[in-house]
Amino acid sequence: GAARMTQQRSMAVVGAGVVGQVYAGRLAEAGHRVHLIARGATLTDLTREGVRLHRDGRTSTPDVDIVADPADLPGEVDVAYLAVRADQVESALPLLERVPARVVVTLVNLAGEARPVADRPVSYTHLRAHETVLDLVCRLLLEKKSNTHTTGHTSN
Repeated sequence: GAARMTQQRSMAVVGAGVVGQVYAGRLAEAGHRVHLIARGATLTDLTREGVRLHRDGRTSTPDVDIVADPADLPGEVDVAYLAVRADQVESALPLLERVPARVVVTLVNLAGEARPVADRPVSYTHLRAHETVLDLVCRLLLEKKSNTHTTGHTSN
């Protein structure tokens, strides 16, 4: 088969919970430049201890850059990962929107979310029929992007 090439990419992970830390750590172990955006007590702990992955009885501390704000990122990243719970999506969107990324991947964790998301008031918009949280996030981001680029589209 074709030789497997691992091209180094820069990545930002929004959401420093268990899911975010595991993804950040594994992506860093795979050789990518990873920035993990953390807040509050988690920021303090991660700044002090770093990301720790526990696997097969061993603990590794992959090289993950811990940042407090998207402004601290060293420029555009190739991929941004949204790794928050479903009930945190709305509060995380303003943060995600400030991450300069070409691609956004949502790792929304729906664990513990028995009630349909449509039951919750969403300030921007309402979920359309059969729409998942992931669809909603993608749609909001696309709308944001298209709104950003509407001015001056006739030029060039």
